[in-house]
Amino acid sequence: PTVILGLCVLVASAGPSLLAKRRKRSARKGARELGRRWLHAINIDRCTGCEACIEVCPTHVLELVNHKSQPVNDEHCIECRQCAQVCPTTALVMHREGAEPPTLRCPELDPFLQTAVPGQYLIGEVAGKPLVKNAVNMGRVVIEHMTSIGLNGTQGDGSSADSPLDIAIVGGGPAGLSAGLTAIHRGFSVAVLEKSSSFAATISGYPKGKDFLAEPLECRNLSFLPVFDASKEDLLATWQSVITAAKLDVRTNTTVDTITGEQDHFEIKTPLGLIFARRIVLAIGTRGKPRTLGVPGESLIKVSTMLDDPYAHRGQRVLVVGGGDSAIEAAVAMADSGAAQVSLSYRGRAFARAKKRNKAALEDRAAKGKIEILLQSKVKEIRDNIVVIQLADGREIENDAVYVLIGADAPIKWLEKVGVSYVDRSHWHEFGASDALVAQFGFTEECPENPKAAAARILGRREESQLIPRLLNNHVVRRGQPSSNSRLPKPGLPPPLPPSLSKAPLAINRSSASPPRSSLPPLPSKRGLRSLPQLAVKPAGSQRPLPRLTSSPEQAECSKRQAECSKRNDATVVFDLSSHPFFEEFDSKDTKVLQRPQSPPRRRPITSS
Repeated sequence: PTVILGLCVLVASAGPSLLAKRRKRSARKGARELGRRWLHAINIDRCTGCEACIEVCPTHVLELVNHKSQPVNDEHCIECRQCAQVCPTTALVMHREGAEPPTLRCPELDPFLQTAVPGQYLIGEVAGKPLVKNAVNMGRVVIEHMTSIGLNGTQGDGSSADSPLDIAIVGGGPAGLSAGLTAIHRGFSVAVLEKSSSFAATISGYPKGKDFLAEPLECRNLSFLPVFDASKEDLLATWQSVITAAKLDVRTNTTVDTITGEQDHFEIKTPLGLIFARRIVLAIGTRGKPRTLGVPGESLIKVSTMLDDPYAHRGQRVLVVGGGDSAIEAAVAMADSGAAQVSLSYRGRAFARAKKRNKAALEDRAAKGKIEILLQSKVKEIRDNIVVIQLADGREIENDAVYVLIGADAPIKWLEKVGVSYVDRSHWHEFGASDALVAQFGFTEECPENPKAAAARILGRREESQLIPRLLNNHVVRRGQPSSNSRLPKPGLPPPLPPSLSKAPLAINRSSASPPRSSLPPLPSKRGLRSLPQLAVKPAGSQRPLPRLTSSPEQAECSKRQAECSKRNDATVVFDLSSHPFFEEFDSKDTKVLQRPQSPPRRRPITSS
């Protein structure tokens, strides 16, 4: 007891001094940090240009520059850090001056989006690359990578280990559909497994008439799935037409529980049984599992986590729970569609995370009495005809339908269970442009918006009216390397020349006798050929010109050749158009005459009288 008493006395005497030292250290640390400003760190690759950060900034520090948020008035920043809180993709974070920005938690992928499990790929926003054009381009990248490393189609149906699917795609959003259409184009057996009742469930869940924007604007759509600015209904109708024409197997209401096995021997467990596949593409998006309120009555049939048709609630009393853009948009849509009463319940004091235009629409409907806003409220219980809401005074409201739109948990745990590992990377980590990933395989043709043309491109068909000149838009393309405007039935197999030019030689007319063909130097390189802007190029015996050739930065490379050609006035240099590898397909229309530039007139010297 004496020893214990002595220890107690020692602790009691030393305790205050230790607490005082800790307070001093904290005070010194706070003083040091007080002089260090908070700075913006914006990852351009992850920024979607949604303007959420711009709209919440009270001092107008941020603006869109080339469709990306950038600090342009940093000296006006009051360091409220609201911009970082509302960023939906963690593209914008704030950090102390002199310190590194917080790291990003990213899936570990190789340059072709393959996970640590060989033969398994991860694409779409869940891979860290948001926006729809990026998603569809990534869908094509993974299939082209499989083809490039030797995967051959076996046409299995996936019903047994002896007859596996070539490719199984988990997720029927834009990324998954793009991968599936590319697989059909390459001759693989493929199935898209979608847990919802329809493909593109997130887009299908948009309110009727909602506009869909094809973003990012600067990115080309090099996939086989048309993506363009349109209403939700028009876009889904186009996708349905392409899917039907290509005969893509989309298996809806198929939930994937687990994926086991290895490359060429994957087993996919679903409630309907096992599916066997040689390759796996994960395109599940970031929506994951919708969050719930955890209150009694949430399992009632009138409670939903997604609004499909706002007109279905005409004349009804509806409660929307949430404070983000989706909740506000749903409330406004139902108020405009004739709902008898729309109440919006949010636990916060203000709608800080919502876009400015959505907040303006909400305030307008609230002023007209169409929407009742319940801030700092909390749902306590949901009954058949009543919802109990906790307010300052307590309240019950009559109700016919409830929409819980409070976001969803990212499916990180499920991805880790199927073999996707996550690592911490620098905040500046970038994937790069998604269209450049496709272009590295040699494909630069953009997807047509017309569903018939898109389906014909997938199936390798093309009509005569779809022939595109290979020397169009002022550039030359080598044989077997399609341009952005070409439509080749199969990669590497150039189409025949039009009849009018299939036997016509290419002539460069001059004004003297033609030198022997063997004495002519070889044709310049691709860039060199583009560096001859002064030559009038046209088919022999025809007055119809060929497409214009533009100059390039390598004019010095061909200056000597131009000087030699200019000395031979009246020479006719003939090249065989049908055999030279630089020329494949010509259409005599849409071309321009290339005139030799005229020398400026000499001025007569002025002499004094």
